[in-house]
Amino acid sequence: MTDISKTFKGQRKTQLLKLEVLEALTANLGIVRATFTQLGKSSTQYYKWMQDDEAFKEAVESIKNDKKDVVESALFKLIEKGNSQAIIFAAKTLLRDKGYGESLDITSGDEPITLNINI
Repeated sequence: MTDISKTFKGQRKTQLLKLEVLEALTANLGIVRATFTQLGKSSTQYYKWMQDDEAFKEAVESIKNDKKDVVESALFKLIEKGNSQAIIFAAKTLLRDKGYGESLDITSGDEPITLNINI
């Protein structure tokens, strides 16, 4: 076998492994530990691919966005059922601009703020 044949065979094997990982990630909603436990493999190569392979990284990000869509869908189903915890969570996170957040954002309208502290 020539060096070129070995390289091509190695690249094909790597591409098939990446595909296997992406399919398992999809099945596990992007959870890396569950994916590699299921595959019985180390996740070390996964992190290398995330750094070195932009197409692989984009595919992983797409899977993570799909997970967010699943969570968002489940949240809205709970809201539709009247689940008060889900409603409160959604109000605090989605309606901050209407004052439902837990923190208070005070701005000065580009004017200097003067604080007087008497001790």
